[in-house]
Parts: sequence; C-alpha cells; structure tokens
Amino acid sequence: MNICGDGRLTIEGAESCIDLRTHVDISGRPGTDHVFPVDGKHMKYFDAKGEGERFFVAFRKDIAEHTETAMMQAHAFLAAEPALNAQPLAEGGKTE
Repeated sequence: MNICGDGRLTIEGAESCIDLRTHVDISGRPGTDHVFPVDGKHMKYFDAKGEGERFFVAFRKDIAEHTETAMMQAHAFLAAEPALNAQPLAEGGKTE
C-alpha cells in the first residue's frame, strides 16, 4: 500500500477534532474519503465517499437558482470571514 500523496485536513476545536483523509485509512480500510471525529474519549469512523459530490451538486444548484439548500448564505459569509480578516496580515498589513 502506498501511503504517499494522501490529503489530510484536521479541524480542531477546544475539546474535539475531525481528521479527514482523502486516500488512506492508516488502519487499512480500503477506499477514499475517510472521516474520523474525535471527542477526547472516543474516535468514530465515517465513510464519506460521494458526500462531497452531493454537496457540490446542491451548491451549484444554489448558485444557479438563488436558493440555500447546500449551505445558508449567512453561514458561508461566517466561514469566509476569518480568511478575509487574515489576508491583510498575510500581506504584511494590519486588520481594522
């Protein structure tokens, strides 16, 4: 098994985290799109194959039809806000 080239995303909270692995489950499960939520006491596993496809189909439809089925617009703005605030700092400036 080749474990090189695996994509990972870790989302950390104060008392839990979610580890997303695009190609490799280190315990040996086959397939892609592995999700591991951990709450400090327990680790679970979800096979998320195809979930992204469903989201992006709904997201594309939201854009075309001005709906909010994949994600509410207010949530998208909240999710983008930290990146927009960090951009001036990354460019050597200051935030307001």
